[in-house]
Amino acid sequence: MEDILNQRLEELPHNRYDIVSKHIFGTFTEDLLRALTKIPGLKFLEQLETELPTVEIRRMDVLAKTLVEEQEVLVHIEFQVSRETRAEILQRKVGYFGRCFERYGLPILSYIIYLSPDAGQNDPGGYSQEFPGHKIEIEYQVIRLSELEGQSIFETGQTSLMAFAPLMRPRAGVSAVEWVKECHQITRALSLEPELQNAIRKKMMSQFAEYGLGSGNLLPRHEKALHWNVDFLLDLQSAELISILAIRSPERLENRIAKQLERDPRTDIIEPGLGANDARGATHLLRFRADDMWWASFVETVGNTCF
Repeated sequence: MEDILNQRLEELPHNRYDIVSKHIFGTFTEDLLRALTKIPGLKFLEQLETELPTVEIRRMDVLAKTLVEEQEVLVHIEFQVSRETRAEILQRKVGYFGRCFERYGLPILSYIIYLSPDAGQNDPGGYSQEFPGHKIEIEYQVIRLSELEGQSIFETGQTSLMAFAPLMRPRAGVSAVEWVKECHQITRALSLEPELQNAIRKKMMSQFAEYGLGSGNLLPRHEKALHWNVDFLLDLQSAELISILAIRSPERLENRIAKQLERDPRTDIIEPGLGANDARGATHLLRFRADDMWWASFVETVGNTCF
């Protein structure tokens, strides 16, 4: 099972995780800035334009103007999931510093947050040029979530960081998959404002796929996120969620596909009617035992039966 999860992790388009990270950052901006910079008195002033003009337009992840001891300071946060060479990292970081200073002319505190355990292994945390008479020294802080203790986030009540807890180091003796489930359940039990609870849950759901609890993007473009089925499965005493097929379309294809699956004797209906309130008598959460050959022919089968 572990080998399968690792293989899926390698094949996933990780760039969506840093996109969701930017979303959660917008919800807890000042709290996260204080937590990352470790400056308790930091005050968030405004979110700045992250698209900086250059020959090749580059967009920074988060760029905020803050107030630190009555001085305006820029805080730049970059989320990374990919593996890069040392040269690639430094070229990008030095470029960010230069363009930020050119546009705003303010001191810069820069942080790079690695969401994937194997990303950023070549990141030195700074750049130095020792050429006589032309010395340059640039430093930035490297934060690897996989090296942080996830349990401490819950014990200390750091609400702004709870959404990132599944990517942090699990408790001793707890697997990565079990840790994601545990984080989800702990968060559901917290007494938080509904909007904060939803923001944290959205971030956590985006990480289910990364840890093998589902495939594809679990957050549809529609507001109707897939909270109901994931909650149901995680609340079971024993549930192995291998794949999630998320289909949202004006043609209501999910109803026809679900009916097609129900005809197969290998399909179990986990809970009658679950997830299909808008389709009387239908069930959209099914357990299906399939091999690779079946998955390979699934698209063709659906095409022949639904169109």
